[in-house]
Amino acid sequence: MTWRFTILLLMVLSGCSSSKTERGTIAKVLDGRTLELADGRLLRLAGLETPHCGEAKDRSSVEDKEVRRFLEEQVLQQQVEFTYNPGATQALGHLAAQVRFGAHHINLELLERGYARYFTKYGTIQEFHKAFEAAEHHAREAGSGFWKDGRFATTCLHNPMPSFLEGKFVGSGDLHFHAPECVEIQGEPRLTVLEDLAQARKEAYSPCPRCLPELAATWTKPEAAGPR
Repeated sequence: MTWRFTILLLMVLSGCSSSKTERGTIAKVLDGRTLELADGRLLRLAGLETPHCGEAKDRSSVEDKEVRRFLEEQVLQQQVEFTYNPGATQALGHLAAQVRFGAHHINLELLERGYARYFTKYGTIQEFHKAFEAAEHHAREAGSGFWKDGRFATTCLHNPMPSFLEGKFVGSGDLHFHAPECVEIQGEPRLTVLEDLAQARKEAYSPCPRCLPELAATWTKPEAAGPR
């Protein structure tokens, strides 16, 4: 039994009793996880995190552009079937949906190709949890798409940053310091602008392995860090 057949079997055995299924035409691909219907409604591909650099308009990801191209080739101007929970509309009005086009389950296909990873921060997708986990595991093990050495990579373009962040780092509540465009600092409760590496070391921060991998590989912590 192949891994893909196993995934399909898991999905067939899953139920979606509280969900609603509709059809609509995709008018725009806004980013690697957001589709706009011809009637103006927005679909967010549920259960996925795709490469991005936050919501700011002056940030963009090389990988996000690749995912957008793939989605445009698959579903742009096509009628799709989408399933969502009517009671779980997201704050910005997005419908968190599973999207299908013909025999393609778009959410699952992005995971299979390594174009997305399974996003479980706010809970799992009950109906497809095992299938999504299996698809991500296979992509990670195979190094497919954006999985490199077991890490899901995002290459943020260095678009113009606010002048006060130029040449500086951003420290977040997880005690990592980041390049200003790093997606990992999004949503952190406590942010600190750090002038240089010396200040980062003094404040007992360590480099983010995602946006500063080379620095993280050679970073040594101070023997004793004073109170912050």
